[in-house]
Amino acid sequence: MSQSCETDLGLARRTGTKALGQASDCLKELADFPLRGENVKRAIERAANLVFIGKNKLLYSRAFDIWYVKAKLFRDYEADAILAAVTLKRERETANELSDLKARIAILESRLRAGDADFHSPSISVLRQILGARG
Repeated sequence: MSQSCETDLGLARRTGTKALGQASDCLKELADFPLRGENVKRAIERAANLVFIGKNKLLYSRAFDIWYVKAKLFRDYEADAILAAVTLKRERETANELSDLKARIAILESRLRAGDADFHSPSISVLRQILGARG
């Protein structure tokens, strides 16, 4: 889906242009739509369950109207809630990617150590220093 839905929706919310269409794109991004073999109703339900307005989830009927760009009125607080959900999803995905990369580096380190510990030790030390500074 649109990697710029967050900034586009924020701008459209302020200017009032194309906000509903961009909100629809954001809901589709939240739902990871389309998943193989999944129907649209389930994707809309998943997206609605990820958007909170106060303590309440976005209603399915409201998510449906936004998904299909049928809503007569699109409110700022709905845009804010959708943006917050997209931001949270992206932060979690980034954290998962970082965790996966650290695991891959650890596997590569162990393979390098097993291959020739004397030859690869300086390289591993540098990688550890770089990773330690960032992680």
